[in-house]
Amino acid sequence: MMPDITPSSQSPSSQSPAQSSTQSPLPSETERLADRIVDMIRTQTSKPAIELHVEAADGTAIEGQRLRDCGMDALAVPDLLDTKYGGPFLLPDDYELPVNPGNGVPMVLLAQWNFERLPRLEGFPQNGLLQCFVDATDDDPDQDFTQTTDDGNDSTDGNDDSENDKAWESWKIRYIPANLLSTDAPHAAQVITPHWQLRHGCVKPTQVPFDDENMQFKLHGELTTSPMGVTDYRYEDLLESCLDQLDDGDRELFDDEYADMENLLFQRISGDGHRLGGYPLFTQDDPRTYMDEDDAADLVMVAQINSIEFKMMFGDNGIGHIFIPSAALHDTDFSQAFYQWDCY
Repeated sequence: MMPDITPSSQSPSSQSPAQSSTQSPLPSETERLADRIVDMIRTQTSKPAIELHVEAADGTAIEGQRLRDCGMDALAVPDLLDTKYGGPFLLPDDYELPVNPGNGVPMVLLAQWNFERLPRLEGFPQNGLLQCFVDATDDDPDQDFTQTTDDGNDSTDGNDDSENDKAWESWKIRYIPANLLSTDAPHAAQVITPHWQLRHGCVKPTQVPFDDENMQFKLHGELTTSPMGVTDYRYEDLLESCLDQLDDGDRELFDDEYADMENLLFQRISGDGHRLGGYPLFTQDDPRTYMDEDDAADLVMVAQINSIEFKMMFGDNGIGHIFIPSAALHDTDFSQAFYQWDCY
Protein backbone atom coordinates (compact mmCIF):
# COMPACT_ATOMS: atom_id res chain seq x y z
CA MET A 1 0.00 0.00 0.00
CA MET A 2 1.28 3.46 -0.83
CA PRO A 3 2.06 5.61 2.22
CA ASP A 4 -0.25 8.52 2.99
CA ILE A 5 2.02 11.47 2.21
CA THR A 6 0.57 14.90 2.92
CA PRO A 7 2.06 18.15 1.60
CA SER A 8 3.25 19.06 5.09
CA SER A 9 5.42 15.94 5.23
CA GLN A 10 7.13 16.71 1.93
CA SER A 11 10.02 19.03 1.36
CA PRO A 12 9.51 21.72 -1.31
CA SER A 13 11.88 19.91 -3.63
CA SER A 14 9.86 16.68 -3.40
CA GLN A 15 6.54 18.28 -4.39
CA SER A 16 5.35 17.75 -7.96
CA PRO A 17 4.47 20.79 -10.09
CA ALA A 18 0.75 19.89 -9.80
CA GLN A 19 0.99 19.80 -6.00
CA SER A 20 2.89 23.05 -5.71
CA SER A 21 0.80 24.97 -8.21
CA THR A 22 -2.27 26.97 -7.19
CA GLN A 23 -3.72 26.76 -10.68
CA SER A 24 -6.85 24.75 -11.43
CA PRO A 25 -6.28 21.32 -12.99
CA LEU A 26 -6.32 21.13 -16.74
CA PRO A 27 -9.74 20.40 -18.24
CA SER A 28 -10.48 16.85 -19.29
CA GLU A 29 -10.69 15.91 -22.95
CA THR A 30 -14.49 15.88 -22.75
CA GLU A 31 -14.51 19.35 -21.17
CA ARG A 32 -12.17 20.62 -23.86
CA LEU A 33 -14.46 19.24 -26.55
CA ALA A 34 -17.58 20.64 -24.86
CA ASP A 35 -15.99 24.08 -24.74
CA ARG A 36 -15.11 23.86 -28.43
CA ILE A 37 -18.68 22.92 -29.41
CA VAL A 38 -20.12 25.67 -27.20
CA ASP A 39 -17.81 28.20 -28.89
CA MET A 40 -19.23 27.11 -32.25
CA ILE A 41 -22.82 27.44 -30.99
CA ARG A 42 -22.16 30.86 -29.46
CA THR A 43 -20.56 32.10 -32.66
CA GLN A 44 -23.48 30.95 -34.79
CA THR A 45 -26.44 31.83 -32.57
CA SER A 46 -25.68 34.41 -29.87
CA LYS A 47 -27.94 37.45 -29.79
CA PRO A 48 -28.50 40.32 -27.34
CA ALA A 49 -30.63 39.71 -24.26
CA ILE A 50 -31.26 41.21 -20.85
CA GLU A 51 -30.44 38.93 -17.93
CA LEU A 52 -32.73 39.64 -14.97
CA HIS A 53 -31.81 39.13 -11.32
CA VAL A 54 -33.88 39.46 -8.16
CA GLU A 55 -32.72 42.53 -6.24
CA ALA A 56 -31.88 42.39 -2.54
CA ALA A 57 -32.71 45.19 -0.11
CA ASP A 58 -29.10 46.41 -0.30
CA GLY A 59 -29.36 46.76 -4.09
CA THR A 60 -27.25 43.72 -4.98
CA ALA A 61 -28.39 40.76 -7.05
CA ILE A 62 -29.53 37.79 -5.00
CA GLU A 63 -29.81 34.27 -6.40
CA GLY A 64 -29.13 30.60 -5.82
CA GLN A 65 -28.99 29.27 -2.26
CA ARG A 66 -29.04 32.77 -0.79
CA LEU A 67 -32.31 33.56 -2.56
CA ARG A 68 -33.88 30.24 -1.58
CA ASP A 69 -33.05 30.69 2.09
CA CYS A 70 -33.68 34.41 2.61
CA GLY A 71 -36.84 35.96 4.03
CA MET A 72 -38.89 38.45 2.02
CA ASP A 73 -37.60 41.26 4.26
CA ALA A 74 -34.15 40.72 2.71
CA LEU A 75 -35.49 41.65 -0.74
CA ALA A 76 -35.94 45.07 -2.32
CA VAL A 77 -39.51 46.35 -2.38
CA PRO A 78 -40.48 47.36 -5.94
CA ASP A 79 -42.59 50.38 -6.75
CA LEU A 80 -45.61 50.23 -9.05
CA LEU A 81 -43.56 50.92 -12.17
CA ASP A 82 -40.54 48.74 -11.50
CA THR A 83 -39.71 45.63 -13.50
CA LYS A 84 -40.97 42.95 -11.14
CA TYR A 85 -42.84 39.72 -10.47
CA GLY A 86 -46.14 39.88 -8.59
CA GLY A 87 -47.62 42.57 -6.39
CA PRO A 88 -50.02 45.47 -7.06
CA PHE A 89 -50.26 47.08 -10.49
CA LEU A 90 -51.54 50.22 -12.20
CA LEU A 91 -54.79 50.18 -14.17
CA PRO A 92 -54.88 53.27 -16.42
CA ASP A 93 -58.15 55.02 -17.14
CA ASP A 94 -60.01 53.42 -20.09
CA TYR A 95 -58.18 50.10 -19.56
CA GLU A 96 -60.25 47.08 -18.56
CA LEU A 97 -59.30 45.02 -15.54
CA PRO A 98 -58.15 41.58 -16.76
CA VAL A 99 -60.64 38.98 -15.49
CA ASN A 100 -61.62 35.36 -15.89
CA PRO A 101 -64.35 35.66 -18.56
CA GLY A 102 -66.46 32.97 -16.95
CA ASN A 103 -66.70 34.24 -13.38
CA GLY A 104 -65.43 37.84 -13.60
CA VAL A 105 -62.71 37.30 -10.95
CA PRO A 106 -59.74 39.68 -11.53
CA MET A 107 -56.52 38.14 -12.76
CA VAL A 108 -53.23 38.41 -10.88
CA LEU A 109 -50.14 40.25 -12.14
CA LEU A 110 -47.52 37.62 -12.90
CA ALA A 111 -44.83 39.96 -14.22
CA GLN A 112 -44.18 43.37 -15.67
CA TRP A 113 -41.23 44.91 -17.48
CA ASN A 114 -40.62 48.67 -17.60
CA PHE A 115 -38.49 49.16 -20.71
CA GLU A 116 -37.47 52.68 -19.73
CA ARG A 117 -35.83 51.31 -16.57
CA LEU A 118 -34.00 48.49 -18.36
CA PRO A 119 -30.98 48.48 -20.68
CA ARG A 120 -31.96 49.14 -24.27
CA LEU A 121 -32.52 45.90 -26.19
CA GLU A 122 -32.54 46.06 -29.97
CA GLY A 123 -35.95 45.33 -31.46
CA PHE A 124 -37.78 45.83 -28.15
CA PRO A 125 -39.71 48.93 -27.00
CA GLN A 126 -37.61 51.69 -25.44
CA ASN A 127 -40.29 52.69 -22.94
CA GLY A 128 -43.73 51.69 -21.73
CA LEU A 129 -44.81 48.82 -19.51
CA LEU A 130 -45.41 45.22 -20.59
CA GLN A 131 -47.62 43.22 -18.23
CA CYS A 132 -48.59 39.56 -18.05
CA PHE A 133 -51.57 38.44 -15.94
CA VAL A 134 -52.71 34.95 -14.96
CA ASP A 135 -56.03 33.51 -13.83
CA ALA A 136 -56.63 33.73 -10.08
CA THR A 137 -59.14 30.87 -9.99
CA ASP A 138 -59.25 27.29 -11.17
CA ASP A 139 -62.64 27.88 -12.78
CA ASP A 140 -62.30 27.04 -16.46
CA PRO A 141 -65.18 28.67 -18.32
CA ASP A 142 -64.97 25.73 -20.76
CA GLN A 143 -62.49 25.14 -23.54
CA ASP A 144 -65.37 25.94 -25.92
CA PHE A 145 -66.12 29.26 -24.19
CA THR A 146 -67.54 31.48 -26.91
CA GLN A 147 -69.89 34.37 -27.38
CA THR A 148 -72.33 34.74 -30.24
CA THR A 149 -71.85 37.74 -32.51
CA ASP A 150 -74.61 39.66 -34.24
CA ASP A 151 -74.18 37.60 -37.41
CA GLY A 152 -74.70 34.38 -35.50
CA ASN A 153 -71.06 33.27 -35.63
CA ASP A 154 -69.27 32.19 -32.50
CA SER A 155 -66.13 33.98 -31.35
CA THR A 156 -63.87 33.68 -28.35
CA ASP A 157 -64.06 36.60 -25.91
CA GLY A 158 -66.43 38.29 -28.35
CA ASN A 159 -63.88 38.57 -31.16
CA ASP A 160 -64.92 37.26 -34.58
CA ASP A 161 -62.69 34.45 -35.78
CA SER A 162 -63.86 33.13 -39.13
CA GLU A 163 -61.43 30.21 -39.13
CA ASN A 164 -61.24 28.62 -35.70
CA ASP A 165 -62.44 29.54 -32.25
CA LYS A 166 -59.54 30.03 -29.85
CA ALA A 167 -59.74 28.17 -26.57
CA TRP A 168 -60.21 30.32 -23.50
CA GLU A 169 -56.86 31.54 -22.22
CA SER A 170 -55.91 31.68 -18.56
CA TRP A 171 -53.59 34.65 -19.13
CA LYS A 172 -53.58 38.14 -20.61
CA ILE A 173 -50.69 40.18 -22.00
CA ARG A 174 -50.84 43.91 -22.58
CA TYR A 175 -48.56 46.84 -23.28
CA ILE A 176 -49.19 50.28 -21.70
CA PRO A 177 -47.55 53.29 -23.43
CA ALA A 178 -45.35 55.44 -21.23
CA ASN A 179 -47.69 58.45 -21.35
CA LEU A 180 -50.41 56.45 -19.56
CA LEU A 181 -48.21 55.40 -16.64
CA SER A 182 -49.41 58.09 -14.27
CA THR A 183 -51.73 58.53 -11.31
CA ASP A 184 -52.42 62.12 -12.42
CA ALA A 185 -55.13 63.39 -14.77
CA PRO A 186 -55.99 63.13 -17.62
CA HIS A 187 -55.15 59.40 -17.56
CA ALA A 188 -55.52 58.60 -13.87
CA ALA A 189 -54.48 55.06 -13.01
CA GLN A 190 -55.98 52.96 -10.25
CA VAL A 191 -53.81 50.71 -8.07
CA ILE A 192 -55.02 47.10 -8.07
CA THR A 193 -53.85 44.72 -5.35
CA PRO A 194 -53.69 40.96 -5.95
CA HIS A 195 -56.15 38.56 -4.38
CA TRP A 196 -57.04 34.91 -4.82
CA GLN A 197 -58.91 32.26 -2.88
CA LEU A 198 -57.28 29.05 -1.73
CA ARG A 199 -59.00 25.82 -2.67
CA HIS A 200 -59.79 23.64 0.34
CA GLY A 201 -58.26 26.41 2.44
CA CYS A 202 -54.67 25.68 1.44
CA VAL A 203 -54.20 25.11 -2.32
CA LYS A 204 -53.42 28.18 -4.45
CA PRO A 205 -54.80 28.49 -8.00
CA THR A 206 -52.89 26.44 -10.58
CA GLN A 207 -51.82 29.41 -12.70
CA VAL A 208 -50.56 31.50 -9.75
CA PRO A 209 -46.94 30.67 -8.83
CA PHE A 210 -46.63 32.91 -5.73
CA ASP A 211 -46.81 31.49 -2.22
CA ASP A 212 -48.94 34.38 -0.97
CA GLU A 213 -50.61 37.56 -2.20
CA ASN A 214 -47.97 39.90 -0.72
CA MET A 215 -45.07 38.25 -2.52
CA GLN A 216 -43.28 40.36 -5.14
CA PHE A 217 -39.76 40.53 -6.53
CA LYS A 218 -37.96 43.59 -7.90
CA LEU A 219 -35.79 42.73 -10.90
CA HIS A 220 -32.53 44.28 -12.05
CA GLY A 221 -31.49 43.93 -15.70
CA GLU A 222 -28.06 43.60 -17.30
CA LEU A 223 -27.34 43.49 -21.03
CA THR A 224 -25.75 40.22 -22.15
CA THR A 225 -25.70 37.79 -25.06
CA SER A 226 -27.64 34.55 -25.20
CA PRO A 227 -26.71 31.47 -27.25
CA MET A 228 -29.24 28.86 -28.33
CA GLY A 229 -29.91 26.42 -25.50
CA VAL A 230 -30.06 22.65 -25.52
CA THR A 231 -33.88 22.45 -25.31
CA ASP A 232 -34.53 24.65 -28.35
CA TYR A 233 -36.32 22.75 -31.13
CA ARG A 234 -33.50 23.67 -33.55
CA TYR A 235 -30.69 22.55 -31.26
CA GLU A 236 -30.24 18.98 -32.53
CA ASP A 237 -29.73 20.14 -36.11
CA LEU A 238 -27.33 22.84 -34.92
CA LEU A 239 -25.36 20.35 -32.83
CA GLU A 240 -25.08 17.95 -35.74
CA SER A 241 -23.70 20.72 -37.95
CA CYS A 242 -21.08 21.46 -35.28
CA LEU A 243 -20.13 17.79 -34.98
CA ASP A 244 -19.62 17.63 -38.74
CA GLN A 245 -16.81 20.16 -38.32
CA LEU A 246 -14.87 17.97 -35.87
CA ASP A 247 -12.01 15.70 -36.85
CA ASP A 248 -12.46 11.94 -36.59
CA GLY A 249 -10.86 11.74 -33.16
CA ASP A 250 -13.11 14.35 -31.54
CA ARG A 251 -16.20 12.94 -33.23
CA GLU A 252 -15.37 9.50 -31.88
CA LEU A 253 -14.80 10.99 -28.42
CA PHE A 254 -18.22 12.68 -28.54
CA ASP A 255 -19.95 9.45 -29.53
CA ASP A 256 -18.10 7.37 -26.94
CA GLU A 257 -18.81 9.84 -24.11
CA TYR A 258 -22.26 10.91 -25.28
CA ALA A 259 -23.95 11.02 -21.85
CA ASP A 260 -21.13 13.04 -20.29
CA MET A 261 -21.03 15.36 -23.29
CA GLU A 262 -24.77 16.01 -23.02
CA ASN A 263 -24.37 16.95 -19.35
CA LEU A 264 -21.40 19.23 -20.04
CA LEU A 265 -23.24 21.04 -22.84
CA PHE A 266 -26.32 21.48 -20.67
CA GLN A 267 -24.21 22.98 -17.88
CA ARG A 268 -22.73 25.50 -20.29
CA ILE A 269 -25.73 26.51 -22.44
CA SER A 270 -28.89 25.38 -20.66
CA GLY A 271 -30.53 28.78 -21.07
CA ASP A 272 -31.57 28.87 -17.40
CA GLY A 273 -32.51 32.08 -15.61
CA HIS A 274 -34.82 35.10 -15.96
CA ARG A 275 -34.48 36.96 -19.24
CA LEU A 276 -35.81 39.35 -21.85
CA GLY A 277 -34.92 38.28 -25.38
CA GLY A 278 -32.48 35.51 -26.21
CA TYR A 279 -33.42 31.83 -26.26
CA PRO A 280 -35.70 29.76 -24.02
CA LEU A 281 -35.19 26.80 -21.69
CA PHE A 282 -38.01 24.25 -21.48
CA THR A 283 -38.62 21.48 -18.97
CA GLN A 284 -40.78 19.66 -21.53
CA ASP A 285 -40.91 19.75 -25.34
CA ASP A 286 -40.43 23.05 -27.12
CA PRO A 287 -44.03 23.98 -28.13
CA ARG A 288 -42.75 25.44 -31.40
CA THR A 289 -41.97 21.88 -32.50
CA TYR A 290 -45.66 21.38 -33.23
CA MET A 291 -46.22 24.66 -35.08
CA ASP A 292 -46.01 25.50 -38.75
CA GLU A 293 -42.30 25.71 -39.55
CA ASP A 294 -42.38 29.29 -40.85
CA ASP A 295 -44.56 30.50 -37.97
CA ALA A 296 -42.26 28.87 -35.41
CA ALA A 297 -39.12 30.36 -36.97
CA ASP A 298 -40.71 33.83 -36.92
CA LEU A 299 -41.45 33.81 -33.18
CA VAL A 300 -39.35 35.97 -30.86
CA MET A 301 -39.01 35.08 -27.19
CA VAL A 302 -40.04 38.20 -25.32
CA ALA A 303 -39.48 36.94 -21.79
CA GLN A 304 -38.48 33.91 -19.75
CA ILE A 305 -39.87 33.71 -16.20
CA ASN A 306 -38.17 31.09 -14.08
CA SER A 307 -39.33 29.54 -10.83
CA ILE A 308 -37.85 30.90 -7.60
CA GLU A 309 -37.55 27.89 -5.36
CA PHE A 310 -39.88 27.81 -2.34
CA LYS A 311 -41.26 31.27 -3.20
CA MET A 312 -42.56 31.41 -6.77
CA MET A 313 -43.08 28.00 -8.33
CA PHE A 314 -44.62 27.03 -11.65
CA GLY A 315 -45.83 23.57 -10.68
CA ASP A 316 -42.78 21.40 -10.03
CA ASN A 317 -39.99 23.96 -10.56
CA GLY A 318 -41.28 24.99 -13.98
CA ILE A 319 -40.65 27.93 -16.24
CA GLY A 320 -42.82 30.38 -18.21
CA HIS A 321 -42.35 32.14 -21.55
CA ILE A 322 -43.88 34.87 -23.68
CA PHE A 323 -43.50 34.66 -27.46
CA ILE A 324 -44.56 37.05 -30.21
CA PRO A 325 -44.30 37.18 -34.05
CA SER A 326 -41.40 39.39 -35.11
CA ALA A 327 -43.58 41.86 -37.05
CA ALA A 328 -45.91 42.27 -34.08
CA LEU A 329 -42.96 43.03 -31.80
CA HIS A 330 -41.72 45.61 -34.30
CA ASP A 331 -45.17 47.24 -34.25
CA THR A 332 -45.47 46.96 -30.43
CA ASP A 333 -48.60 44.87 -31.00
CA PHE A 334 -48.61 42.60 -27.97
CA SER A 335 -52.16 41.44 -28.71
CA GLN A 336 -50.45 38.77 -30.83
CA ALA A 337 -48.17 37.58 -28.02
CA PHE A 338 -48.86 34.38 -26.09
CA TYR A 339 -47.80 32.94 -22.75
CA GLN A 340 -47.14 29.34 -21.77
CA TRP A 341 -45.46 27.47 -18.96
CA ASP A 342 -44.33 23.92 -18.33
CA CYS A 343 -42.78 22.02 -15.43
CA TYR A 344 -41.08 18.77 -14.53
